Amino acid sequence: MIARITNFLFQQRANLEALEEQVTRGQFSMTLPATWKTRQLDRPGVEAGLAELGRSLRMEIRLRFMKILSPNFVWRFKNKISNIHPSLLPSFPGPQAYRQAYEHGVKIVGVTSRFVSMHLDEGPIIAQDSFSLRPNMTLK
Repeated sequence: MIARITNFLFQQRANLEALEEQVTRGQFSMTLPATWKTRQLDRPGVEAGLAELGRSLRMEIRLRFMKILSPNFVWRFKNKISNIHPSLLPSFPGPQAYRQAYEHGVKIVGVTSRFVSMHLDEGPIIAQDSFSLRPNMTLK
């Protein structure tokens, strides 16, 4: 699975930034942030190709595209751009924040609003809120 997906993205001119894979309660999951140079992303082609690959592998493939602002852009609008992140940072940064918290047995989860900085998920915190997890709650 991993080889077929990463090979497909390589053929689509993607730069694979990281690869996180895990098995939780017998279910495999993989997070793979990828970037493309300006105007090299064929979004419909990537979406269609991954959908076909998912069918052939009999697995679900999901892809939330995210635009990362350039350091120059962020610098020009310092403390004027905010980001809402689904976790109590800095404990669980990245795209699988709730999954990480769930797997670590965290009893309180929440959301963080912060100013965007040149380093992902590291800007000054504006506000945070949380809620408790009950024993019968699932990840979903």
